[in-house]
Amino acid sequence: MLKADLHMHTDTDKTDKLHYSARQLIDHAASLKLDVISITHHDELWWDKKMVAYAEKKGILLIPGAELTLDGKHVLVLNITEEDIANVKTLADLPKLRREETLVVAPHPFFRMGSCLGKKLLSNISSFDAIEYSHFYTRFINPNKMAVKVSRRYRKPMLGSSDSHLLVDMGTTYTYIDARKDPRDIILAIKKGNIRIVTRPLSLSYFLRKALFLFTRIRLGFDIPKSL
Repeated sequence: MLKADLHMHTDTDKTDKLHYSARQLIDHAASLKLDVISITHHDELWWDKKMVAYAEKKGILLIPGAELTLDGKHVLVLNITEEDIANVKTLADLPKLRREETLVVAPHPFFRMGSCLGKKLLSNISSFDAIEYSHFYTRFINPNKMAVKVSRRYRKPMLGSSDSHLLVDMGTTYTYIDARKDPRDIILAIKKGNIRIVTRPLSLSYFLRKALFLFTRIRLGFDIPKSL
């Protein structure tokens, strides 16, 4: 079984102003004994050959990915190319990415942010391979509940991810994948549902601090802090 987190951001993401590098993220991922990760910057494909090699030395496989904004909504795409991204402009274009070796995921679809898919996930459900179970919840507040219902109704596998914007976010929610350490085999295993989510809720105090921060960042453009 491979321990995976396939939704992460670093300081070179042009949308989010973060305080840790890809190298620092890889080091932290290694300390958490992750086997597979994907750095999924907003609206661009991140791929640094030196960091790919560095991750490999740490025992980590990097899968190329991005978090695209289509019709104002976020969509996570994995094992894709720059050409793929150039050819996808709207949600209606997503079927162009539906190949055996690629994965289209609905990230945090029912969270209360304008960039979340919400009802547009339902109207485009055939374009998605999986639905994300996000780390950002508590025992009392859990926007993932609706995602679980949609996952069961449409028989879409759920993929646990940290969507890390702080290193501390990593390790709270991740996925075990029953596959060989190969991008294509990993993608196929996810589509078949040969996965298991491991997750624990955030403390209410941390959740509320982060929710307040996210609100002020979106409204006022504040930088992401080093810690909360």
